[in-house]
Amino acid sequence: MCASDCNGPDHGRRPGRVHAAISPTGRLARFVATAPIHLYRWTLKPLIGMECRHDPTCSAYALDAIELNGAWRGLWLAVSRIWRCSPWGTAGHDPAPDIRAEWHPMMPWLYGRWSKRASARDWQRHGTKAPGEN
Repeated sequence: MCASDCNGPDHGRRPGRVHAAISPTGRLARFVATAPIHLYRWTLKPLIGMECRHDPTCSAYALDAIELNGAWRGLWLAVSRIWRCSPWGTAGHDPAPDIRAEWHPMMPWLYGRWSKRASARDWQRHGTKAPGEN
């Protein structure tokens, strides 16, 4: 975790997140992965509407997932979140999970959280209850 005397470039942006050194290739991959999301947020989102059934919004979730987990894992998380944002999907508070420890080189779709049950497993793994559970 970042100490209170952290002078890194990301200080204050994401409280509670681990700061890690990112290679130039990783920075480029993250830029390429986040560019379409920023383009969507500045062009289509104001036309479509600013409402979202999740908190954070799907585009904010995608940016957080890519920043936290890298471009490859983050994109799979973002695609699975958009999949869950259907009329029969999930709703409510659903932050991007930290899945940096997971490794699925031949089955990358396993990075995604495709159902409410998979999202609940992430909450249980961190020792908290999912939103809506008593």
